[in-house]
Amino acid sequence: MVSGHLKEIKKQKIGFLVAVLIGTIFCFSGIFLDNLKMFIAGCIIAIPPIIFAIFTFNKDWRKYFVIALIIGCLALFNTLILANTIKIIWGRVRFYDVLKLGDTAFTPWYLPNGPSIEHTSFPSGHTTMAFIFLPLLIIVKEADWKKLLKISVSILILAWGIFIAITRVIYGAHYLSDVLFASGFTVLFSILLYKFLYLKKDIIEKMLGL
Repeated sequence: MVSGHLKEIKKQKIGFLVAVLIGTIFCFSGIFLDNLKMFIAGCIIAIPPIIFAIFTFNKDWRKYFVIALIIGCLALFNTLILANTIKIIWGRVRFYDVLKLGDTAFTPWYLPNGPSIEHTSFPSGHTTMAFIFLPLLIIVKEADWKKLLKISVSILILAWGIFIAITRVIYGAHYLSDVLFASGFTVLFSILLYKFLYLKKDIIEKMLGL
């Protein structure tokens, strides 16, 4: 989104390269520091842009500006602001902390415990980040590809979000309810952005001179 509005195709790739570089740094840092959370964050940052670039690298990315705008809105409002705000307000103890503190520390997802910076299980921020790439399904739908390729890429996009959600549960950082709420809310937010932004992309592109 940062450089996708530029006319020169090569310059449009600057944002992509920066994202991949940042994601790679996070991945290697996670490996060397034995920090799974950091490694997963790096994968979330780097892998989806790489997959996107594989199919569109030589194309004019200005046609995808509104899609990038939607993804940016999901990352900013759905993940960074909303999810993190709920986390602090809810104060839900993570599963691996319940194992240390005892069963009395557990609370159902629908009961907020009050503000907490230490206990931030609900909802799963990593899951919201993994599912913010759902708008790429719009590109797949409109692409002039064979049906088998469309189905394969669609499954890959959905599988990515599901994979991250499952790993967070297996790791013990979240309960199933945490990742289900995060994914469901992200899907809902994506639909709203599709309705109010993508369906009006002609107006937005005209305003921006794309």
